[in-house]
Amino acid sequence: MQIIRDKIEGPFIIDRDMRVNGMITVEATVEAGSTLYLHGMVTGDLIVKPGATAIVHGMVNGTVRNEGGQVEIYGKADRVADTGSTRTHIDPKAAIG
Repeated sequence: MQIIRDKIEGPFIIDRDMRVNGMITVEATVEAGSTLYLHGMVTGDLIVKPGATAIVHGMVNGTVRNEGGQVEIYGKADRVADTGSTRTHIDPKAAIG
């Protein structure tokens, strides 16, 4: 698993298992077969494709768009949009909005 601790200029494609402790600017897309563990920040939208996984403990300053992946939110997101066949799990302690 790759660990990112820096600032990454987006848009950024995640095509392998990755833990982000730093910041991704603009937006990030998690591709099928990949898992994102977000402990840092995405300053735009987070797009999760079918077959992908995103576990958000950090912050998304935009919309978490679940297009059919597995998404769990424990941190903060401005908005959540489920546009695929699966629903996003939002922890009761998560902050949305």
